[in-house]
Amino acid sequence: MSAALRSIEQPLQLAKLAYEALRDSILSGHLNPGDVVNEMALAKELGISRTPVREALLELSSQGLVEILPRKGIRIKYFTERDVNEVCEIRELIEIAVVEGLARKGTSRSLKRLESALEQQRKAVKNGDMVEFLRADRLFHIALTHLTDNRRLPKILENLRDLIQVMGKEALTREGRVEEVLEEHLNVVACIKQGKIGEAKEAMRVHLRRSRNAILDGLKRDSADEEENSQITGLRIKRNFSQETSR
Repeated sequence: MSAALRSIEQPLQLAKLAYEALRDSILSGHLNPGDVVNEMALAKELGISRTPVREALLELSSQGLVEILPRKGIRIKYFTERDVNEVCEIRELIEIAVVEGLARKGTSRSLKRLESALEQQRKAVKNGDMVEFLRADRLFHIALTHLTDNRRLPKILENLRDLIQVMGKEALTREGRVEEVLEEHLNVVACIKQGKIGEAKEAMRVHLRRSRNAILDGLKRDSADEEENSQITGLRIKRNFSQETSR
């Protein structure tokens, strides 16, 4: 064996599996923003040692999905309005440039991935299946990047989509939003097919701005709910304290 190579250690494979399991739990909402988890407890639940779990958490931290709190544990990232605006701004720069390039080149390349994603979204809307709609929505946007000549774009957008999925879990719950998203996607694809560069850019810009606003609205609703729950808890504590002191 070459002295420049070393054997692959088992924990590296376990770290990848741990990363995928933890990432899936975050994206699916089983682990929610603000939740604090313990490395040892996670390792026990996954049935592995702490080392691969630690490696997985470091990777998730580098991607912005968790925060490592010294001597406290790991917190699932809670996103602020500033976080949403920063991520969505990067997303706009990338995706508007993508549709501009695709419209400029025309439709010589196969759009089967896009058409398949759109069909899956249609079925999800018809069946009221939000999980499937989110999956198809992700496929649509990733498929756009696969149509470019840039091999790095899909991976970059995958990470942005992870962040947006966690940020915007409430965004699509507004009545009528899923139908709007589908129509916006159809408009983007129509403009690309027709080679309408300006219209394609504007269609994507409108779609992404509406998505950003929906995410921000959901964030505000979450904050309002948390404040209301906090006030209710405070009143209960105060009432219980008053009852105890009056005895």
